[in-house]
Amino acid sequence: MQDRIKEWIERSCALGFVGEPATKALEHSRAFALVLRELEAQTWVDLGSGGGIPGLALAVELETTSGVLVEAKERRVAFLEEAVRALGLDDRVQVWGERGERAGRSPALRECADAVVARSFGAPAVTAELAAPLVRVGGAVVVSEPPDSSGARWVDRDALAELGLGSVRIEAVDGRHFAIIAKVSPTSDRFPRRVGIPEKRPLFR
Repeated sequence: MQDRIKEWIERSCALGFVGEPATKALEHSRAFALVLRELEAQTWVDLGSGGGIPGLALAVELETTSGVLVEAKERRVAFLEEAVRALGLDDRVQVWGERGERAGRSPALRECADAVVARSFGAPAVTAELAAPLVRVGGAVVVSEPPDSSGARWVDRDALAELGLGSVRIEAVDGRHFAIIAKVSPTSDRFPRRVGIPEKRPLFR
């Protein structure tokens, strides 16, 4: 299966869906998988799955879990659907072809996942607003961070609290850095806001 997932990620790179070599992308995904193992997450959402990093690789690494790949762009959605079928993951992985703002309003996804992962998705405020509604209380949002991150990007705790998010810790795993943000209370029905608003009027900067 490792050879097969590498082939699919190489394909994704060739199509321009992944912006780094397949080997590095898979290493990054395995670091995400280690974090989800630590969190004992059995259900997860990959927010802005793009070309399948980390989502497709997580599904292969975490064989007993189930996941949802949220992606808005049609070509990427078609690629993800094909990959999920070809890799035999369709019994436990869904592809959700929708904007994050709409995904967070869906009863099928809202506050259901043990963890939401995001890699190169957007600014911290946008990522937080779209991820928080998807994760259950007691779960966590896991965001890829720049090297040597101090966590300063997540300094506005009042804004995070509005979303039901609490403590933020920065963890280094296999040379990658992640912000792990606890979900401590239900997200208000005010969030996520309408399509485009989280980016135009972010809760914090």
